[in-house]
Amino acid sequence: MAIKGAEGLTNRDLAALIDQGARVVVFRYCISIVVITFRRSATVLVRPGQSVKAAGLPYTLMSLALGWWGFPFGLIFTPIAIAQNLSGGTDVTGQMRAAAGGGALPGGPPRGAQVQVLWSDGRSYPAGVIEARGDQVYVRFPDGREQWVPAQHVRAA
Repeated sequence: MAIKGAEGLTNRDLAALIDQGARVVVFRYCISIVVITFRRSATVLVRPGQSVKAAGLPYTLMSLALGWWGFPFGLIFTPIAIAQNLSGGTDVTGQMRAAAGGGALPGGPPRGAQVQVLWSDGRSYPAGVIEARGDQVYVRFPDGREQWVPAQHVRAA
């Protein structure tokens, strides 16, 4: 999968950017020609400090200009694509981190692995992996609390 904005980066470079706060986001767009509507997506590297909504603006504008013209699906799929983009697209950073060789492995970190969990207060906390399913990892913190957390917030210890 090609990532716009990541051309020429190695997997290690991509993992380093993600560790610095970059996000990999999928934006949707529609293009319609009378009775044919094409639904497409673009995977974009949103660098640290860059606005996710600004990165999705070209795809939103493309849908606004070219998506409505197909009947009936242009009228259905265009608002969906616009709403998804305006809400920040679909964040696939966790999957890209795994593909780039950093943090979580495909399918999640192995059971028993010691990890760091990035919390909403900006701090990382140690935890042990109990189970991993898709984009979620079930962890146990040293104080005994157990919780499902997004895989994109889990880093190898």
